[in-house]
Amino acid sequence: MNDLTISDVDGTLLEAIERRAKKAGKPVDAQVVELLRFALSIPPQRLDAIEEFRRIRAMTPEGVQQTPAVQLIREDRDR
Repeated sequence: MNDLTISDVDGTLLEAIERRAKKAGKPVDAQVVELLRFALSIPPQRLDAIEEFRRIRAMTPEGVQQTPAVQLIREDRDR
């Protein structure tokens, strides 16, 4: 198998990967491969949608009460 060296990993990220690997009973390198496989399996369109959702969420001020979707659906249905 080919080697891969990643040098710009901060301590917090590395600790999170190590915890996840320990919980799964896997070596860190096997956990990283699993994470990469998962990340690469997400279709690009979905990643674009997720980024768009984050952008829209960031426009909503903190503490603003949002109308529950169920209420909006009922109001629309009852018109």
